[in-house]
Amino acid sequence: MQTVLGFCFYNHADSSFYIIQKPFNAGFYFKRFTVNNLKSGDSACCNFQNTDCVKSKKSDDIAWFVVQRHGDTGPHWDYDTYAMTVPAGGWMEFHGSTQDFYVKAYWADGSEYSFVQDPDWRRDDD
Repeated sequence: MQTVLGFCFYNHADSSFYIIQKPFNAGFYFKRFTVNNLKSGDSACCNFQNTDCVKSKKSDDIAWFVVQRHGDTGPHWDYDTYAMTVPAGGWMEFHGSTQDFYVKAYWADGSEYSFVQDPDWRRDDD
């Protein structure tokens, strides 16, 4: 079983991703978790005990992220961008290609997490 001490993103897809944490349970606004280009085969994590990553420091709290998938023609802000949830002690995996892309998410104990995917991510709280 995988041990996770913070939220992580694993890219097993053929696209790259831009990921930024929404401020709901993040610490300092300008230090929130950001990955500009998570390439295929890469991963990025942030320890939930770091208050810049998770203000509450609780592994079972939910963190929100804006996730943008980059396709063959570059970023698609209006097409492939969503707000998505991940447990603070869990992880999210991106899989597939442009034609068969899918996402999986997990709690810290390895059980599957039913993440929320919100296409209406443009809100005043960003």
